[in-house]
Amino acid sequence: MPFKIVRNDITKMKVDAIVNTASPEPGYGRGTDSAIYERAGAGRLLAQRKKIGRIEEGEAEITSAFSLDAKYIIHTAGPVWQGGGCGEAAKVRSCYEKSLKLALKHGCRSIAFPLISTGAYGYPKQEALEIAVSVVGKFLAEAEMTVYLVVFDGESFALSGSLFAGVDAYIDEHYVEDKLAEEYGDVEPQAGFSRPVLRGRRLSSDVQPGAGSLDLGSDTSGGAAGAVPGPAVPQSLPEQTATGQSLRGPAGALPNLSEPMAAQQSLRGPAAAPQKQPEPAAAKRRDMEAAPPRAARRSARDMFPAPMAYTASSEKEVRSGRLPAFLRGRGQDRKTDRSLEDVVAQLGETFQQRLLRLIDERGMTDVEVYKRANLDRKLFSKIRCNVHYRPKKMTAIALAVALCLNLDETKDLLARAELALSPSSRFDLIIEYFIDREVYDIYTINLALFEHGEPLLGEP
Repeated sequence: MPFKIVRNDITKMKVDAIVNTASPEPGYGRGTDSAIYERAGAGRLLAQRKKIGRIEEGEAEITSAFSLDAKYIIHTAGPVWQGGGCGEAAKVRSCYEKSLKLALKHGCRSIAFPLISTGAYGYPKQEALEIAVSVVGKFLAEAEMTVYLVVFDGESFALSGSLFAGVDAYIDEHYVEDKLAEEYGDVEPQAGFSRPVLRGRRLSSDVQPGAGSLDLGSDTSGGAAGAVPGPAVPQSLPEQTATGQSLRGPAGALPNLSEPMAAQQSLRGPAAAPQKQPEPAAAKRRDMEAAPPRAARRSARDMFPAPMAYTASSEKEVRSGRLPAFLRGRGQDRKTDRSLEDVVAQLGETFQQRLLRLIDERGMTDVEVYKRANLDRKLFSKIRCNVHYRPKKMTAIALAVALCLNLDETKDLLARAELALSPSSRFDLIIEYFIDREVYDIYTINLALFEHGEPLLGEP
């Protein structure tokens, strides 16, 4: 990726050029300057530095890197902080610009910067960081080079300002725990339940705890005239069934004898099943004469047919008439003229196709897009040459930012690569924060990601 912020020791960077904040006069002092001299070989480096002579503030010169894992050392003289009223910002900006031009002139493909003048020279780190990002971003819009901004420790990097002040608040507001609480409610216990229920969507229950047991008697044959005979029941019943349903009711209440016998089986005790009452022959004959013809009767199977999975063999059974009557016609109204090949042929645009179409619709060039996305030219070429290319998430989001897509358009582009934004991801919430505010500067977004310890956009 063209621009990357890293936490590292700059003397250990494997790049073509390392930038050193040097003293104006030949020699070396404290901090990064001293570390670079000692690692490169102080004697040889100092000899070349003396040949250069004085370096004015805001200027830059180049020497060999000697024992460092680099080809060159670019020495730039940063200003000492004097409150900001002595042109310090312009000089720091010039340090970055002159160093980048030197690296480009000597054919460097990678360069590593410290935060110039922020060490012993006392320049405010936040302001120095903003200058560095601004200059590097402008440079990379016109040149091809990988630029590293090396921060030695965690305290060297801290964001502030109104743009970033709301990032943490946005994450807190939209993080997944809050989303779940909003959807389902908080959990609180309910009296009479062994498990908690959700406040947002309470569970209803007919359980009415009470005291005492209901005596249903041992014989119902002696009831009032016209009463339907019922089965014998035990003298006492358990308070609840296995499912927790209450069996208690008003005193003297009997079980509902209109329920199926299977439902009443739980009311029976160890006593034997009741004997079937004899029925007079005349009454039986009268009931048979009043019954409807057999063909007019509807069984439970006709009224409530069981669900049936529709398959090709089912269709054959239906047509041949071998299926039962209550299953005939089920599934015949489904579409059978679309094959799997027809369905697959309806595929939408791939990620690459949608990306290229969006570039054309916005009147942008490939170079403009991959530079705004902080991507390498070779990576973008891979995407353009492969219609089924599936990018990594950071790459896909970087391209969405480069194209200035809104949130819905961003989600659609990600979906083409089988990717998505998640409310449980801090990285994703930071991205949404900036897209919601139409902030499409990739370097600004990367600063916020870096502060929160998240991967940066554009990383391959």
